[in-house]
Amino acid sequence: MLFRSSWEKGLRPYRDFSPTQLLQALKSWSPAVRSRAAKVLAERKDVPLNTLIDRLDDGDLNTRYGACQAIASLGERGFSAVNPLRALLWSDDLWLRIQASHVLSAIGEPAMEAVPDLLKLATSSNDEDPRSEEHTSELQSRRNPGCRLLLEKTK
Repeated sequence: MLFRSSWEKGLRPYRDFSPTQLLQALKSWSPAVRSRAAKVLAERKDVPLNTLIDRLDDGDLNTRYGACQAIASLGERGFSAVNPLRALLWSDDLWLRIQASHVLSAIGEPAMEAVPDLLKLATSSNDEDPRSEEHTSELQSRRNPGCRLLLEKTK
């Protein structure tokens, strides 16, 4: 008998959900519910990508997080969300910015146009993020001259 993780067992009920039910689950307050719904939705061929892109601008943060999780699960198939995701990199919500950068990474090579934005974000100061000062000084240090050159080229 093969070992199945509790995570995999938790996906089983979601596979019986209709697309409408999965889209509703992506609005959940629970990251686990959103993640499972995103994974199952991405397994399907008829993913409503335009609906997910529209949700990136929803007034409810959980809905926006769920859209990010679903698009990340799509990988390269989420390419048409690159520009709206780039806009989210400058959101007032720190977690939404983190999610957007994760999704762009999950999209991979088709999202390369976002690299200058990601570099600017990585070296910008943000009072909300206690790591910002540490990361900024590290990236701008003499140990990372390549990063400094890339930043200068993107200004």
